[in-house]
Amino acid sequence: MFLIALSPTCGVSFREHFNGTETFKNINITGDQVVGGKLTLTVDVTQTYPVPLDVACYYEDATKLTDDQKKVAFQERAAKIGGTTLPPAPEHKPQDKLDESQHQTLSFDFSIPKSGQYFAACITTAAPENGYGKVFRIRDAS
Repeated sequence: MFLIALSPTCGVSFREHFNGTETFKNINITGDQVVGGKLTLTVDVTQTYPVPLDVACYYEDATKLTDDQKKVAFQERAAKIGGTTLPPAPEHKPQDKLDESQHQTLSFDFSIPKSGQYFAACITTAAPENGYGKVFRIRDAS
């Protein structure tokens, strides 16, 4: 799992231990990781903001980006997997540490049409630089 800093070059920060961000706690991709296979991205989230929070997940094959594409924000160049709006949580503050029973799991089904090394990440539109991502591989069906 990776914490991402979504700069124009979509930097990735590697850490030995990571407990997620304020919003994102865990991300996983399951399913048949072959071209056209059914995949499911699940992400555990917490909503501690008194306003609605837009969450969206995207993927891209970062190994095939041109220099010009790398200059575009991740969420503008990547393919969207899915998204939702979490309702406001006026009873919490952003710095609140919620236990696992207060996490919500979001699931999005998708498939990928070409083999490659992919990066999937979930972000909030309010702070895309605090996303949470994962690298995964899609292989040819044969």
